Amino acid sequence: GGWSNAPEGKEGLINVAPNMAVRGAGERNYAQLAKAAADIGASVGYSSGNAATAMSMGAPRADYAGGLALLADVVMRPRFDEDEWRRLTAEYAQWLANRESDLPGVASRAASADLFPKRPGKPAIDWSLKALKAMTRDDARAAYRRLFQPSSTTFYSVGAQPIGDVVAALEKAF
Repeated sequence: GGWSNAPEGKEGLINVAPNMAVRGAGERNYAQLAKAAADIGASVGYSSGNAATAMSMGAPRADYAGGLALLADVVMRPRFDEDEWRRLTAEYAQWLANRESDLPGVASRAASADLFPKRPGKPAIDWSLKALKAMTRDDARAAYRRLFQPSSTTFYSVGAQPIGDVVAALEKAF
């Protein structure tokens, strides 16, 4: 699910939830997770769009298994620490405030709202500080768990790694 799956009044939740997941997972807090990835030349991240939300991992072939272990922690054992929640929501609040000084962005959001008006019971196409303040850490955790379930997860692999090796590594990590 993507942005359009956020609850009415909590638009942006589907962007916030996976962002929280990459801010600490398993036994590692945010800094430790980032260092573990950097130590092996890997990256673990997320993307969220209107129709889909994804977690991603890139790693050198030699450290592919280590990168998958980090990804597995993020997907299956995100921490959702209270301190990280406060930091992240403060960052989003600042971003939401700052974007109001970007006149082309304001115009684009106004045009989108006119072209795609809010329907009763459905989320708006854009989110606001009010929507951010309506979200809780528990909302983000629950949304994340709904999005990333083994029964609804699809893995894509690109690169030189043979598919048999990819499958074996995924089965071990997940």
